[in-house]
Amino acid sequence: MKKNRRPETEANQPETEFTTLGFYEPGFIHLRVNALDNLNRLMDKSEPAEWVPTFLHEYVHFLQDITSTHGLLNFIHAVEHLKNANKQVTENASTGFSIPLKISNVYNWETNRKLKEVYRGCDRPVKSIGYLDYRETVERIPASGGSTITVPKYHVNYYDNGAQTKMTCHFGAIHIKEYMAHALQKQFDPVTAHADIPYRLAELIVNKETPQLAGNAPFIIALCDASLMDFHPARLFFHTLERIKSIPDWTPTDADSIYALAFKDLRLSGTGRTETFESLYDETAKSAAQAFRDSLKADIFKSNVLWFENLIREARNLRLNRRGFFSKLVSSPGNFSRMFTQIVNTLGVPFTTNAESRGYFVPPEKLKSLVIQPYLPKVFQAISKTYGGCRECSLHPFCGENITNDDCKNKPWARVDLPELCPYAQLWKTWGLSGRKPLPSGISGN
Repeated sequence: MKKNRRPETEANQPETEFTTLGFYEPGFIHLRVNALDNLNRLMDKSEPAEWVPTFLHEYVHFLQDITSTHGLLNFIHAVEHLKNANKQVTENASTGFSIPLKISNVYNWETNRKLKEVYRGCDRPVKSIGYLDYRETVERIPASGGSTITVPKYHVNYYDNGAQTKMTCHFGAIHIKEYMAHALQKQFDPVTAHADIPYRLAELIVNKETPQLAGNAPFIIALCDASLMDFHPARLFFHTLERIKSIPDWTPTDADSIYALAFKDLRLSGTGRTETFESLYDETAKSAAQAFRDSLKADIFKSNVLWFENLIREARNLRLNRRGFFSKLVSSPGNFSRMFTQIVNTLGVPFTTNAESRGYFVPPEKLKSLVIQPYLPKVFQAISKTYGGCRECSLHPFCGENITNDDCKNKPWARVDLPELCPYAQLWKTWGLSGRKPLPSGISGN
């Protein structure tokens, strides 16, 4: 039996009884598969390598990130964080700035951060539970200008079989995404075992609330995937369950009928106009591509911009023309489907690392002639961590000894003065941060 893995990572998440076999970093296009040793073994049909089920799990998260509205919001959120931080630093007359940097809410950064927390939910692992019911509350989040945004928040009541007590969980996108990855990993490797929270919570809710879908993994995957087309996936998830319950004798005929029911006659507002789920996805995809393009304006980044725009374009084609593709990635235990192979050929494999910090990358077939730096989104993350108070470049383990020096571990921004720039220093310079330096909290000056 496979050991459990922790869910989609949070940098400061404490270790638990669950063993981390891998993770995906949403918004930074990075997969981590600890035991990966040779990516060429991915399609080995004779005997899949031990790490392949974990790779599938994390690759599903990658697909969720680029083919859904909620996933694309991760890219926009990551870039907006850097955009706001850069602006705050460069507009200050002082060359030094205190870290961790407290970003003002002038452009609703703090508001969007709190919204993201509501959308995401809480993923504290719980091994075995019994689902009881759910309730909806209203969260009020301050916005710039003194206004307030109200957003629904969903709480799941459950019985913890280990602690033998009733508990409550903040349900959100993390539970929806982890169920999908868990279900597909289990189809590929039936002995896969995961904790009920966060991996099986969505399934346990569906089994009790809507018996029409109970026990049918493709149907539940379709419901979860449809829910990711809303900025607030939990809202669409529970709305669809209530809609199913309100229609006497409704029975799904296939996965597509679940998408149709989830989206039927629904409109979204709040973007300045009324949107359908498809138009909202299109607008979010355009915003994500534009944000990436604006962040990498230098000529040396052209190939990376083309790569990201190709990912978004092909992901859109997949979403619009192959709706329900998630349920079709595995043909039988130990075997990927033809669709999975086609998706890998079309989208490639993003920057993937193992426990030894070895990096792997497979570009999309049509972009093999381009020189792509697939780790650049990780540079975004490294600079974001600098603003958060970290003085070491998190890319240091992936760079060769001929590139690194002592500055990488305590002041990577100082490398901007070297004749040859590392990726961190290149972006620091591109974003107009040359000469700017972080200082310990409470200290500022030239």
